[in-house]
Amino acid sequence: MEVRGVEIDIQIQINEVNSYPHDDEINTLRYQRHMNESRWETSIDRFSRVDPLIENFCTVLEKNLPSGDWHSHLFPRFGAVPVSYVVTFYINGFPFILQKEDCRFKLMGKIMTKKDALITIAKTAMYAGTSKKDGSSVYLFFNKYMETPNLIKRAMEERIEYYFNHVTYVKKSVGLDLDTLEDIYETRPYHKREKVLLNVQKISNKRYALEISDNVWGEMSEKDMLAFIKIYNGERKNRRSKWWNISPKYLWKYTMGNYPSESQLNTMIQFLLHNRRDKIVVDKSLELVRSLEKFDNIRVRRHGSQLKVIVKGKEAYWFIFGEIKNENEGNLQDVSTVMITHLQNPENNENYWRAKKINDNFYSKYGGVDVCIDNLMGGSSIGDQVYARAMLCLNDSESRKIINTIDNKLSSKTALMIEDFESYENVWEEE
Repeated sequence: MEVRGVEIDIQIQINEVNSYPHDDEINTLRYQRHMNESRWETSIDRFSRVDPLIENFCTVLEKNLPSGDWHSHLFPRFGAVPVSYVVTFYINGFPFILQKEDCRFKLMGKIMTKKDALITIAKTAMYAGTSKKDGSSVYLFFNKYMETPNLIKRAMEERIEYYFNHVTYVKKSVGLDLDTLEDIYETRPYHKREKVLLNVQKISNKRYALEISDNVWGEMSEKDMLAFIKIYNGERKNRRSKWWNISPKYLWKYTMGNYPSESQLNTMIQFLLHNRRDKIVVDKSLELVRSLEKFDNIRVRRHGSQLKVIVKGKEAYWFIFGEIKNENEGNLQDVSTVMITHLQNPENNENYWRAKKINDNFYSKYGGVDVCIDNLMGGSSIGDQVYARAMLCLNDSESRKIINTIDNKLSSKTALMIEDFESYENVWEEE
């Protein structure tokens, strides 16, 4: 079978089923329609910790498992009784045996839930397909995966959360000097608890490596790794543990065996800040916004922290803008949406001078009316909000049917048609 362009050699054989005749024939997986692209896209939940690809792969595996109610025809009053069976999955020719005895599941003789068993089979099959390994190598991966505790498995796939206190200095704009067109800043100290994500790898049977700095891996035992994960994912508040609220300096010492030098500590902190959870979310959302450049009717403009998108809709021109922040606040309305209705008057217009400074002619030339568009839920990053509103404005003739504020503005205001839209180019200046 093929999964997202990766050919996976997986077959299935039902050896024993107490409600069906024995079937010794090896067959390819059925019900593969659950692996289509549209199902992946629609099954993605931004708050879910489950990989949609693995989740749908497990759906395919479960659909191929036998189901029966061999007692139901004898005792209909009590309903169906689960069947017992033995199913063999052949991955790159190597057999992996899943047993069910009444309500108990065993994978290669180890008792576990059906969900965990199917996830293990799916992960093994994906590894086999992407690495093109032979059956023995696939089994070694399977055995290593089985021996790893579930908490650490999740950490290896999603990275470990870690937080520490950090003091930084923030420049905040307090106005604009109209003589020099320069912003006036004040520098203030800012104390913040930074949440970061760290990579983890298994290096031996009971030893793990944690990436604490750039290409620097500290070692932990399995016991310490579990304690570390439980403390920082909020599962256990063990204040007596040496990992409780540990600073980067002592994290280095306990995993590397000695204290870091000043340069090593500074490099470590910069590495940790680069892997902030908020920063990763914001960076990914900005990549999404930049992908809007492929649309002929959209112009993307970034000048430092200022993010602006110009959209040519079916019925009006739209201007969407917001400020990129270092943290993902995720409020219901972090960006503004304007329907273009008139030309700007530069007199006493601070936005005009700011636009002049960064040579953004559109921002200084056109104005309009604000349109209130809220997110359905909190937690969306600045880039996600800009992208969503750009799609709504691009299809404004359809969006007005479901969003009253868009319909009200299109009905009550006269949109200004912009003749020089094609002359504006995409601009992406990060500094």
